[in-house]
Amino acid sequence: MMGPFESRVEVMFVESNPQCALSQLYGGLPEVGGFGDFTEYEVGVQRIAEAAHCILGSAGKVWRGYVRGDVDPSWRVERGHFTEEMGIIDKSIQEYSKGLYRGRTFLESSYRFDSIASMKKNSPVLQARAIQKRRLLFRDKKKYDPKLFDIAWWAYTLVKDLADAVMESVKDAVEQPTRNAFQDPDVRISAKTLRMKIAEAYR
Repeated sequence: MMGPFESRVEVMFVESNPQCALSQLYGGLPEVGGFGDFTEYEVGVQRIAEAAHCILGSAGKVWRGYVRGDVDPSWRVERGHFTEEMGIIDKSIQEYSKGLYRGRTFLESSYRFDSIASMKKNSPVLQARAIQKRRLLFRDKKKYDPKLFDIAWWAYTLVKDLADAVMESVKDAVEQPTRNAFQDPDVRISAKTLRMKIAEAYR
């Protein structure tokens, strides 16, 4: 949690660098991916989107460390945050890949239609936002340490792939998702690569 002074500094930095992806708070992505919490399946989507959002927030803090000239402390401070959020992503993929979240518990929820509507509405918005911010990141690639660029790139890619998988899972849904977004190969590859890039940054 940022204190009042740190919050003002962060806001001033963002306002002075509006077009730079990592200057924006949490990489410019919405909290919990913008999704609702109507079903456990959708909560799983929230958890991964929020964890990636927080990883991008930590990446932004490291980059601001480069700008201020206190690079090493920034990397050290954010190491625990990177590791914690990556753990949430891994555990969420493992847990929500179970069939009951798309099946029995989804069908038993009285909010299942709201959940389907929420995911249909919010997944394309999140996908477009992740693509836009990743494009900005690539445009400014020379500004970033390669290790930091890789973490941010794969965090955005994970969010994009998650949004794609959720979109596909509810595209033709009536009462429940037609496929499990957490089992999507691209989501798993992006998560695995992000985990690897975080580990490599601290070798």
